[in-house]
Amino acid sequence: MKTVFLLFAMLLSQMNAQTAPPADSTGSREARYAGGQEQMDVFITRNLQYPQYAFNRHIEGTVTIRISLTAEGTVLHAAVQRGIDSGCDEEALRLVYAMPNWIPAMEGDRPVASETTIRIDFRIHKQQPQKKMKTFCRSH
Repeated sequence: MKTVFLLFAMLLSQMNAQTAPPADSTGSREARYAGGQEQMDVFITRNLQYPQYAFNRHIEGTVTIRISLTAEGTVLHAAVQRGIDSGCDEEALRLVYAMPNWIPAMEGDRPVASETTIRIDFRIHKQQPQKKMKTFCRSH
């Protein structure tokens, strides 16, 4: 039974593994976050600290960041292209600089410096009030 579960888990992880985007006709490929968009979303969700000022005023929106990456995949520079202020722009920049190395862009078989743009959403998730469940008893 353990073997079946282990095989199922391995198969599932292979199905979820992200493959590299195909190179274009010149053999070049854009930089990408290690693990793909899904893992970037996980990183942002786990590390985002909603600015208190924005939270208290229910400020939401999307911050667009332009990132310059080195040939090794480290973030060299990041700048807000489109922001929402209220501390959210600064938090988005903090997140970008805290990211692990990216998989660098390639030209042929050579890693190269590159630029990319990402968007970081700031949304306040309101907890839904729990509905009281009524219990009905029926006697037979």
